[in-house]
Amino acid sequence: PYTTLFRSTVTYHIIPHANNCDGIAYDYIVTVNPRPSPTIISGSFNVNVNETVTYTTQTGQSNYLWTISTGGLIISGGTTSDDFVTVKWNIATSQQVCINYDLVFGLLGCPALIDNCYAVTVNPCPDPKIVIMDPTNGIFCDGGLGVQIGVQDAEANIKYTLLDINNVVVRTYTPSVAGTFYFTPQITTSGTYHVDAENTTSNCIIHLQPYQTVTAAPLPGIPAITPAGPLCANPPNGIELGLSGWETGIDYEWNLNGGAWNPCIGNPILTWAVNPGQYCARAIDPVTGCTNNAYNCVRIDSLPIKYNLSPFGDLCGCQNISLSNAQVG
Repeated sequence: PYTTLFRSTVTYHIIPHANNCDGIAYDYIVTVNPRPSPTIISGSFNVNVNETVTYTTQTGQSNYLWTISTGGLIISGGTTSDDFVTVKWNIATSQQVCINYDLVFGLLGCPALIDNCYAVTVNPCPDPKIVIMDPTNGIFCDGGLGVQIGVQDAEANIKYTLLDINNVVVRTYTPSVAGTFYFTPQITTSGTYHVDAENTTSNCIIHLQPYQTVTAAPLPGIPAITPAGPLCANPPNGIELGLSGWETGIDYEWNLNGGAWNPCIGNPILTWAVNPGQYCARAIDPVTGCTNNAYNCVRIDSLPIKYNLSPFGDLCGCQNISLSNAQVG
């Protein structure tokens, strides 16, 4: 065979010979055209599964032949007139992309003898999982325990990273077994958070959805109890206790001496305090469920009991008089 890197012309002078006789000489002119050396000049050969990559080769050629292994899907290009092909790699294993084309000389096109193939390593990635929150819907009471954020049906040995809106790492966790988990400790700062999942062997990172928003709901204020104490009991009617600075839309409760909480009577009356003791009030936001347990309290003291004087009435001088049923204090 005759090969060349350049187009060249060769003349063959042929003289037939038989029976000791020379025949008529003939000249044959042969033009030998070079074959191309196709190469891929751009595009990554180390990719992650589900990644889309565009490969390019030399421009201005004809009859392009792109061959993609079964783990890749041609998204665009890749026809006989395209000097590029865009491939989505769907299977995490060894793959390849091949290229060939013709060098054209007049009506003659010369392809490379074999396709030029490139090995492509397709790395595994984590499965796309769902970011979840606890049943608080992302709202927690200021100063409370916070909100749980986690991943549903997480994979084992995948590194999950919780980040804030500025991509600052907040929590990381790598479960040893598959299953749903929550990052600990709980999130106590308002903001928007997202989770990245990383296969630390292949260094493939994917962003999980959805983003989750955490909100610290303010605690409702607790008005002062009126009148201010300490107070003296007023049997049998009791004392009307009210609230100074009652807020619309906030529920208020009271208890006596740390007992069960009771709903207030209504704005601005907290309750009628008949029995002596310590009355405390707290506030609850029915929308957020936040309760302010920084109680305001007032003390109502019992009236002194009746003392008995003995003897009483008309007495003689220098006679002792005493009190019975006297209270200490």
